[in-house]
Amino acid sequence: SPKQCNEGTTIHIFKLFDPWPVRRKHIKSTIGTHFNNVKKMVLKYAMIQKDKRISLTNIEQHVKKTIFIKHPSRTGLKGSIAQVFSNKLTKTLVHHSIEPRMEDIQGKEKPYEKIEGYFVKDAFALQLCDPNTKDYFIFLNYRPIVNREISKKIREYYKAHLKKGKAFAFLHIQLNQEIDL
Repeated sequence: SPKQCNEGTTIHIFKLFDPWPVRRKHIKSTIGTHFNNVKKMVLKYAMIQKDKRISLTNIEQHVKKTIFIKHPSRTGLKGSIAQVFSNKLTKTLVHHSIEPRMEDIQGKEKPYEKIEGYFVKDAFALQLCDPNTKDYFIFLNYRPIVNREISKKIREYYKAHLKKGKAFAFLHIQLNQEIDL
């Protein structure tokens, strides 16, 4: 069951399905797929958690192999994205940010959300994206989400403006904690 970890906590998962032989047999036949899914999720959290150190290590047959290490970024989200992808790709990104405001009960204006994103600015830069991955990363309050409508709009924008169906987009939507999700 999900549990919140204290700062500095390390999570180790060993022999997850050993007690269930049938499940263990299935997981061994699909281990590559499952590991790639875990890796994708870790990379998403590495991008959005700009002030955290995140690493992914695989231990197979007593051999420890570090897959990925991301250090806290001094340059914010763009620095985190650079650590996950490359400086070459990050240099081609354009930053956009908006902070819509609304009035509270007393009539005072206050921000209720912030939308921040990084987008590839030209067709040349799209060549730097991995052709085997879907390069849309959408987050809501620091958690990765999947949203078909937002992904569809990103694809449509890139198709219309860069004549490409492929795109790189990093979008973080922060809602006020008072709003119930």
